[in-house]
Amino acid sequence: MEFFTLLIICALIFMGVLAFLMPFFVYRIEANTSVAMKELKKINEKLAWMIDRTNQQIAQPNQPVEKKNQSDPPPKPSRPQPPKPTSVKPEAGPVTLLPDDPKNPTIAKVRCNACKHVMPYAKRLSGKDVTCRSCGQAFQLP
Repeated sequence: MEFFTLLIICALIFMGVLAFLMPFFVYRIEANTSVAMKELKKINEKLAWMIDRTNQQIAQPNQPVEKKNQSDPPPKPSRPQPPKPTSVKPEAGPVTLLPDDPKNPTIAKVRCNACKHVMPYAKRLSGKDVTCRSCGQAFQLP
């Protein structure tokens, strides 16, 4: 008998908690649906505008309408191209070797004599033909 009494008391407590919390859940659902309804109204207005505009273009066929060819690729955004190297073979003395940094013993630095741009490079790349990132002058890393 005690078990059933305890079970009924727990059920009543649970129902009381649900009755207390139910308005919060209902309000939350109503708030979310009102936001969704506002968004749907905005979308509906945009669609109505697009349909009206399309109907106007159909009614006035003399106005030019842009037609895109499906086979043409979309235009690529233009980026500034790096400058072309001034010569294929490096000339004598196009760079000046700068003193090494004791904190980075594997990194050396050179200065381009054409534009005075300082370029760090790994010492293992010594002897490689490169171009200045700033002016395009070709040279060999010392």
